[in-house]
Amino acid sequence: MKTQFMKGTAAFLAGSFLCAGLVLAGKVSIKGQGTVNNQEALIIDEIFAEQGSPWDGEQCVWWTGNENITFFIVDFGKVLLLKDILLQVDNNDDYAVEYSEDGKAFSPWLMIKSGYGEIGDGMDTLSSDADHPDYVQELDFEPVNARFIKIYAVEGDSSYSVSELQFTKESLPVTTE
Repeated sequence: MKTQFMKGTAAFLAGSFLCAGLVLAGKVSIKGQGTVNNQEALIIDEIFAEQGSPWDGEQCVWWTGNENITFFIVDFGKVLLLKDILLQVDNNDDYAVEYSEDGKAFSPWLMIKSGYGEIGDGMDTLSSDADHPDYVQELDFEPVNARFIKIYAVEGDSSYSVSELQFTKESLPVTTE
């Protein structure tokens, strides 16, 4: 199923993620821009495609061409302290991940390179958590405050895919004046 979206939003209430004890509770939504195959909500549905599975599988949101034009923005509903990332992307492409507190000004955060991970063909799971079996040292980062995360393809074979984005987080304390 091919989906054209710009203003549509998919939302769900997340529970506990199954992989490596990552937890993300609360209302999370995702929206995107571009023409893709499959619904963007698959990116935040807590279900990973099988390691090495085809980039254009039913659990993947995939597109061709248009680096930097097709993107997805995850909205956590409030600013959180993000501590680790667990994601699954097509193994032979580069992706950029950016963060923002307001959804307008995004800052560069992570570059997912095609050489990361251990999968030679298809979907590859990558983690910044040193205790996770798919740990990639190059993804280690200092925790950031973010309400929004943006992911998009930067370079590759013009056939791109994202299956899942998950985060370890902490709620920030509420301040009153």
